[in-house]
Amino acid sequence: MGGQEKTKFELPKDVNELRKFLKDRKPDLVINTVPKDALEKFKKLAEEHFENHYGFALKWLIDMYLPQNLEILGRLEEIEARLDALENKPESEQIKTIGGKIIEKKK
Repeated sequence: MGGQEKTKFELPKDVNELRKFLKDRKPDLVINTVPKDALEKFKKLAEEHFENHYGFALKWLIDMYLPQNLEILGRLEEIEARLDALENKPESEQIKTIGGKIIEKKK
């Protein structure tokens, strides 16, 4: 097929080359609807830990944030289900004896 072939981008394997690569790149992520304080924190994180590479900083945040929060959300859903079951459980349970007598057992 004619046209341009896409080349796969690969990061340098050597740590020093990777640092140089990151340092030489300009920040290029545009986010306009972020509160100013959150944006400043994000920029500081990117500067201090990722040589101003916003993409790596964002990936790191997602990798750190999502699995932990998904686990927490799963636990919250489990707790909500348990609470619903407890709230919908009758306060007492009726037991009918062989003789037909009804005994109420309180929970």
